[in-house]
Amino acid sequence: MKRCSVCGDVKQLHDFNNDASTKDGRSYKCRECDRRRKAEHRRRKGIKPRGELHAKLRRFHRSLLASKHKAKRFGYAHCTATVEEIKQAFTGNCDICGVPESECTQKLHMDHCHESGLFRGWICFHCNNMLGRAKDNPDILRMAAMYLEENSLWQSRV
Repeated sequence: MKRCSVCGDVKQLHDFNNDASTKDGRSYKCRECDRRRKAEHRRRKGIKPRGELHAKLRRFHRSLLASKHKAKRFGYAHCTATVEEIKQAFTGNCDICGVPESECTQKLHMDHCHESGLFRGWICFHCNNMLGRAKDNPDILRMAAMYLEENSLWQSRV
């Protein structure tokens, strides 16, 4: 148990943030008081609260940075698109199969050409996996589509 130096309430230790500079390793202010202090500071400075748009922009920046690091690690061209281009292309649905991101098991992937670095769009995990397994070769995908059309059992049922 510990007393908050701001509100004076006695609270559990888990209600205080970690702080290595204090004797017990916990902050002097409870989390609630600290949160209020930070909100007041943002209000006084005119800093807008972080909302959904801010989270989406952070996501686009992270996607672009992750793409660049992964490209460097695997030895292919990194995505040359700007955050603005990536943001405008985001619809929330896979560009190949059209499934909404909310129905996918993972967030949509930022797809780009590994040779030229050109941004192609946002695709789901399954479509990204399909393109990767086909080695981004449209001929392989065409042959696979022809194979399915010629050998599908579902055509005989329709």
